[in-house]
Amino acid sequence: MHIRIRRLFAVLFIILVSALLWLYSDWRWFSLTPLTPPEQPFYYIVYPGMNITALAHDLYERDLLKKPRYFTTLAKFSGLGTQLKAGEYHLREGMRPRDFLQKIANGDVVMHRLVLLEGWNFKQVMAALQANPKIKQKLQGLSAEEIMRVISGDAKHPEGLLFPDTYQFTLGLSDIAILRHAYETMHTKLENIWQNRDDGLPYQTAYEALIVASIIEKETALEQERPLVASVIVNRLRKRMRLQVDPTVIYGLGEELTGALKHSHL
Repeated sequence: MHIRIRRLFAVLFIILVSALLWLYSDWRWFSLTPLTPPEQPFYYIVYPGMNITALAHDLYERDLLKKPRYFTTLAKFSGLGTQLKAGEYHLREGMRPRDFLQKIANGDVVMHRLVLLEGWNFKQVMAALQANPKIKQKLQGLSAEEIMRVISGDAKHPEGLLFPDTYQFTLGLSDIAILRHAYETMHTKLENIWQNRDDGLPYQTAYEALIVASIIEKETALEQERPLVASVIVNRLRKRMRLQVDPTVIYGLGEELTGALKHSHL
């Protein structure tokens, strides 16, 4: 009888050890096996309020993850399951479950770029914003003055008031937020320059100086020629002469100008 009990315990022990070894092997296979994005680049969105169970289930349903229960267990014991941050994430090829989970917990979201080039007019800026599918569009259908009222509180003329730069943003940031940042950046830089301007210049406001700077930039692309162009404009303004510079006519014609500037345009 005792021999049979010992044999039974021995068999149970072997079964238990075998189960533990299988479980360890299966867990190790899970932890070392990369997630399987169908293409590269592949972007995955964690939505606000998404918990670890919903995340694991969604990854499984989309065939990105083979063992959702292991994923939730990993999240629980690592403490990362309560640190999930909403956003758009790049699921790179070869990324293992813990790597991806850590990325989400760190909030290492994808950063997109919007380039506003020097010399662009307001229409070109808005076209670039509206062409970017990652930006939430809230200003469509509004006039230029209405847009400026939204971003600055004043229905002012928009030209030149948005700082040209490369702006980085996360998925779903609104066009309002981007334009407001560009406006505030330009306002700060312009005011700093205006406070340090030379005495005796024929400009009443910082915006007048900005307009002339834009004209000079369009008149010549050569840095060494710009002081000369600037002095010509200053002298004409002091004498209350017409500026008679081509960029002002080109800007006024807008899309009507399809070729070279002609005398009839002037």
